[in-house]
Order: sequence, then structure tokens, then C-alpha cells
Amino acid sequence: MKTFHACLCLTVAFPAVTAHAQTLSHLLPVSLVRGQTTTVTAHGQGLAGARTLWISNGKASVQPAPGTAPVDAQASFAVAVPADAPVGIVGVRIATEFGLSDPKLMVVDDLPTVLSVGSNASVAAAQKIALPTAVDGVCMPERSDYYLITVAAGQRVAFDVVGYRLGVDFDPILRILNKEGRELASHDNDEGLGFDARFEHVFKDAGDYVVEIRDTRYQGAGNWTYHLRMGDFPIARTAYGAGSDRLSSVSPAAADAARAPPRRRSSPIQASCRSEEHTSELQSPDHLVCRLLLEKK
Repeated sequence: MKTFHACLCLTVAFPAVTAHAQTLSHLLPVSLVRGQTTTVTAHGQGLAGARTLWISNGKASVQPAPGTAPVDAQASFAVAVPADAPVGIVGVRIATEFGLSDPKLMVVDDLPTVLSVGSNASVAAAQKIALPTAVDGVCMPERSDYYLITVAAGQRVAFDVVGYRLGVDFDPILRILNKEGRELASHDNDEGLGFDARFEHVFKDAGDYVVEIRDTRYQGAGNWTYHLRMGDFPIARTAYGAGSDRLSSVSPAAADAARAPPRRRSSPIQASCRSEEHTSELQSPDHLVCRLLLEKK
């Protein structure tokens, strides 16, 4: 009988604890541009009581987005990032009157960033992008996103897609096509980035080209967000500490000299690796989430 009463008490009390559970599905955009204020919308459940965003780098100023009010499925915030904030991946949680949500990851970048229009699902409907720019999008099942870029003869363009590193099961492939849809180059996984891709391409001829991004398995979901960077930034293979100069200020030639494998650190959790390459030394999303939880105060 005592056992029955104990179970009954737990059964009655449990819904009261979980009724206001807050779940964070994804954020859009999935990046913050330093030196700017970005309106970020959090999507999930139980967000009606959202108060603020907790961001792991401690540099951002967060306010409720003007003209919006949180509802159960989403909440919007104006996030101001100082110009001297470190570039890289940060952890994010929603703080509500009932506690913190599960953690998600975002990118702090110094490239101008736009949102994918969502209707760019064919070469003919490719979204025009002015270089250098990063694009925040969502990988949906059985479809590709297409972006139109214009280059000069001999122009070098670096490409870096941050998707798997944001903690989603995204295995991106990037393809460069001509305007007729013929493939000129493609790139899949890159060493040290899990399933993400990073490469550079020199365009022989001037003109318009199309960049295609999709999952290699044609899978996707509404929370499979990605951050696609395109520009003349270095493609480095080493991580730089938070106190070092950002990679965008280093010439590609100088960065080539730094492509030796990163040194093994005795305590990766304590390593503060923030750089233009998005902390490639932190090779798995699980590692980043663990680091986020350890850093949480």
C-alpha cells in the first residue's frame, strides 16, 4: 500500500513539473554577424514564457525583438554582437520563467549574411548572392538549394558549409555548376570537419555560376539548418586561440603555411579555439555540446 501511494504521488506531481518544459528545435537565422544586431527567431515548444537567449561567449546583448511577443511555438530576440567578438561556434539556450531549454549551436561570423529565400530549388530559380556573403538555410528532404554567383576570370572563391558542426545529422555536398546545370566541381566531407565541406575553387572564365547544396543522402528536416560561407577567406586547417588575429585578416598565402595538422591538446574541453574556420579542432557536435554544458554558469 505504501508503494502504491508513492507511485500515485509521483504520477500526480510529474505533469506539473513537465507541463512547461521548453524545447528548442532550431534557430533562424543560425548565425550572428559581429558588429550588427540580428533578429533571431527560436522555434520549438513551450516558449511562451521565453525571457532571453543565453549565449556562451558572453559577448552578446539580447533584447526581445521589437513588435513581437513569444508564443508557445516561437520567440524572437534582437541580438547585438560587438565588433570585437570572437568568430566561431557558440552555444545558445532559451531562458524561460520555468528554466533553460536544451542547447543549440550558432555561428558568429564577420561575413555579411542573408537568409535563403526557400524557393531556390532549381538552377533556374537560383538565389543571386553577391560575394563575399554567407547564407543561412534549411536542408529539406529530397531537394537542393541553389545560389547564383558572379565571378571574374581567375577569381578564387572559398566555400565552407557549417551544418554537421551545428549538431544536426546533415551530410552536405557542394557542387559548382554552370548556368546550364553542368557540374564543374564538387566537394563532400573535409578532414577535421565531420561531414561538413570546405574547399576553394579558381574560376577560369568570368561569368555566372550556380552553387548547389544538399544532403548526400537526399535527407533533411525543418531543423537541419546550415551556414554556407562564400568569399575569399583562407582555407586553413589549424585552430587559433581566442587571442589571435582572425583568419580573415591573414592572406591565403600566409594561411597555406599554417596547414600543418593541429597539435594534440591535453584538455580539449578547456581549449578556447575560436576562429574564422569555426573551431575545426572541436571535431564533433557532441564535443561542442559537452563544452557548452561545462561552460554554463
